[in-house]
Order: sequence, then C-alpha cells, then structure tokens
Amino acid sequence: MKLPEFSVNRKVTVTMLTILVIILGIVAFRQLGLEMMPDMDFPQVTIVTVYPGASPEDIEETVTKPIESAIASVKDIKTLKSESKENFSVVSVEFEWGTNLDFSTQDIRDAIDLISDQLPDDAERPMVLKVNLSQMPVLMYGVVGAENTYKLRKIIEDDVEPDLKHLKGVASIMVMGGKEAEKQIIVDKTKLELNHISIDDIVGILSAQNLNLPAGHLTEYQNDYLVRTVGEYKSLKEIENTPVAVSQTGNTIYVKDIAKVIDGFKEQRYYVRLNKKPTVMMMVSKESGANTLAVAENVKKKIAALEKRL
Repeated sequence: MKLPEFSVNRKVTVTMLTILVIILGIVAFRQLGLEMMPDMDFPQVTIVTVYPGASPEDIEETVTKPIESAIASVKDIKTLKSESKENFSVVSVEFEWGTNLDFSTQDIRDAIDLISDQLPDDAERPMVLKVNLSQMPVLMYGVVGAENTYKLRKIIEDDVEPDLKHLKGVASIMVMGGKEAEKQIIVDKTKLELNHISIDDIVGILSAQNLNLPAGHLTEYQNDYLVRTVGEYKSLKEIENTPVAVSQTGNTIYVKDIAKVIDGFKEQRYYVRLNKKPTVMMMVSKESGANTLAVAENVKKKIAALEKRL
C-alpha cells in the first residue's frame, strides 16, 4: 500500500500521527536552550602571569620572553602575540582551526612547567586560559545605595552573593569595585634604625606568627583527636604585642614600639562608578549549557526579593 492510498484509507491514524508529531515538536521547542553566544571554543589560549611591583621592561625580560620561547615548540600554532604591562604579562596563542584545544592547552602547561624555575620567585604561577564565550557574564549590575563602598561591598558579598549562587544555572558571582578591609602596619623608620631592625625582619616574623598549623593527633582511650596550633591574628592588639627583636639593654621590642597598627583599606588601583557615583559591580556567570534567559529571569526575581529585605 502506497503512502497516498494509506493516508486516504486510514484518515484517523494519519490524523493521530500528525497530532503526535505536532505535540512532540511543541515539547521539544519549549525545551530548547537560549544562548547569547554560540557554545564554541575559539582556537586561542591566553597565558596570564602576575608579577606584582615589576615594570614592563622587567616583565618582558624575566617573564614574557621565557614563556614565549618555551611554548614556541608547541605544534599547530598560527600566531603568537604578547603584551608586557606593569605587574602582569599576557601571551596570546592562536592555533589552526580544527586543532584539539584540550591537547594543545595541556602541551602549553607542560612547556611552562619546564621553565617555571626560571621565572622570578615573586611572580605568581602562570594561568593558562581558554577562550570560551559561554563563560562571559550574562548579567552585570552596578549596585548603589551607600556612600561607604566598603559597607556596600560587604552587603553584596555577605547578603546577596550567597543567595544568588544557589540559584539553578548560576555558576559564579564576581564582585568588583569598592573598598576592601586591610590591617595596616605603619612603621616608624627612625625607630627601626635605632633598634637595628629591617622591614624584612618584621615581615618574616609576622608571616611566621600568622599561621594555623597541624600538630599531629592525640590518642585517649579509644578516641583520636586532631591537634592544631591556632596562630592567626584575630585583633589589632595581637599584632601590636608580637615581639620582633631584643634591644641592647635586654628589653623585648614589640610591634607597637616601632609601628602603628590600624584598620585600613587596600590600595585602589581602579574605580567603578555608575552615573558618576562610586559603586560596586556584580557580574553573574551561568553554568555551561544552562538556558541564558531562564538564568537571567531567576536572578532578577531573586534580586527583586532581596531588595525588599535589604
């Protein structure tokens, strides 16, 4: 029996099959994901190395050139570009289309590991990043409401970010801008010289004291207890009362004798503003494969609920 003849003789069957196909099509259409950018990997890898306090010339000679030489032997490289700026180095590697980016990225990591001992001790470990459009933020908020940007940032980090992270499809929340708290030790240079103490001595002592270390375990009857020494500073007074040296007369010299310890803020190297007002920026990134529109709607509903409470 041919298809036209079957369709004429079995009208009800054909009608039911047609309705079934339409229903399945509607269901499949409603489940389709929505993306702002196509889910694809560009054949490009970026190596970012942070070297705090270094000039562009030092960055180029001690970081950028060794990394370029190390990764130049990786196969299928199309172009190799680099940029040396104050405090960091960026090396961009573009591969030929069709290259297996996972294998090539691993080859770059292996090449960098071979020359890691040649990099400056103060430089951070190079980060190898793949370009993926799906990792771009789907929502960006400029948050205002408080002149004190430290307080504003704390509200975002403590009251907003944890609630948004638990939403379905949300991968991460990045907060930028605003003041960040920092314990500052303002040293008196004259007192240092009188007591023959260097800045390196103070840094080394404070770093060694501000640690929590495991101290083995303790067995009592049938119970095992983990033991650890808690040495991290919890207040300004603990920092002030840290001994750093012994004077020529035999007296102990404390941090408070040669420096002032205060609650301050980290140095701001950039500012975030909205409508000319200091603000804090919050960027929301979604999980890979999540529906962009659904994630954005969930975040907006949650923020609307938080605005009533905050």
